[in-house]
Amino acid sequence: MDNGLGYRLGDSRLFLYHTGAFAINRIDFELDASNPQDQALIKSLDEKYRFGTFFSGGLRYSLARGFLVELGYEHMLVFPEYRFWNWFGGWMVDNIAQRTIDFFEDDLMKYHGLIILG
Repeated sequence: MDNGLGYRLGDSRLFLYHTGAFAINRIDFELDASNPQDQALIKSLDEKYRFGTFFSGGLRYSLARGFLVELGYEHMLVFPEYRFWNWFGGWMVDNIAQRTIDFFEDDLMKYHGLIILG
């Protein structure tokens, strides 16, 4: 999912965005950890495929055509075990919270003069 809102500021544009995705990861650690607890975690993940999710958000500011400045944040979660119902419950809460605003999108666009990305 990739989605956001944009504002026109004269000749420039400001875009606020957020992204989410599913990911399958294969992690390969090259060095051992300095303590036993961390080493046990490394061993459980090393050279194995794990399910995860990816999130990012930020802003893009377009000063002129072809010149864009971006400030963003990215975060990836890698799950040590895949428990479908636990993941699905969290995913539903997250998506309901994030997507509820979509029902009011047209009204917000009219009221604030917004443009929608994605």
